[in-house]
Amino acid sequence: MGLLSPLTFPLRALDDLRAIAASVGELPRLVAVLESVAADVANLRETVGAMPEDLRSVRVELAPLPRGIERIEVGLDAVVADVAVLRSDVDKTRRSVEPMDEDLSAVEGAVRALVPKIEELRAHFDRLRDDLAGLPFISKS
Repeated sequence: MGLLSPLTFPLRALDDLRAIAASVGELPRLVAVLESVAADVANLRETVGAMPEDLRSVRVELAPLPRGIERIEVGLDAVVADVAVLRSDVDKTRRSVEPMDEDLSAVEGAVRALVPKIEELRAHFDRLRDDLAGLPFISKS
């Protein structure tokens, strides 16, 4: 027995009617969904309708930006040039100070070596003072 057999027609018709009834039962939900979509589309139309004015405002606000960026670029170029000069000056200063570093290092060593010698001199002067204090013509002060 095939699907199109006259004997299966009543059973098929009953199944078809049930499917149609189920589909018709879904119609109110589908209508609600479509109404919601229609409302969303209406809101979207209002939102999109306001976009040209918003875009014009953004365009007006952004119009001075390229000139400002160009001015900043010129300013940055000047800063880069100044930094290059500064680097050159620092390099020159370093090269001129490096020879003095050795000289100053020698001076530092000499000053450090003076400290014990000064201590020796002080001790020597203290001994001289003690020796001189014993002489009768030196007043004790």
